[in-house]
Amino acid sequence: SHSSRFALALAQAAHGEFELAARHAQQAIHDADAHSRSWYEECLQRLEDKKPVRIDWIEFDLWQYSY
Repeated sequence: SHSSRFALALAQAAHGEFELAARHAQQAIHDADAHSRSWYEECLQRLEDKKPVRIDWIEFDLWQYSY
């Protein structure tokens, strides 16, 4: 699913594998619905800049992105 592929991308970025992470993020974006796609695209920009994605779990609304 797009969400598991994107989670893989974030894990790869956390280990410094930014090029591989960006490829998986792009695949997730391709498969995602419009609701998830916008957030994934924001994160992809960070991955392309070789920066990990940091999620502020206090502010992040997990249910907004879950189905």
